[in-house]
Amino acid sequence: MRQHSELIRCEIRVDARIADRLDLPGDAPLVNIERRRFADDYVFAVDSAWLPADRAAGLLDVDFSNTALYQELTLRCGITLDGGQETLTAITVTAEQARVLDCPVGTAAFFIERCGRAAGRPVEWRETVVRGDRFAVTTSFSPR
Repeated sequence: MRQHSELIRCEIRVDARIADRLDLPGDAPLVNIERRRFADDYVFAVDSAWLPADRAAGLLDVDFSNTALYQELTLRCGITLDGGQETLTAITVTAEQARVLDCPVGTAAFFIERCGRAAGRPVEWRETVVRGDRFAVTTSFSPR
């Protein structure tokens, strides 16, 4: 399937809750990139990424319809993520999420929170809602 995105917003905003997650002052300007994600013609996710504006303002002019955030972050801002943490939680979608994801209210979904780091510092906070009927999680394990 061909993955592509529809840009909902790409702007500088202030959000004290997100700034705290990035270890920044509550009034720090942040680049917020919100996208609806598709596999072929099917909506499968909506995500909102937040990055410090002083480091990521170069992303404001990117056409994100067919490119990856991390690729553009490296090319335009010189930042390459080298670690982070992600939490995946089962939810049911709200009315607003259902509208954006083109599914009924209460549809099962995954809520993913991610903190991406570069050189030990948080540089990305991302919140993603993925339709449960269009996503699977696969993990590997070994005796080690």
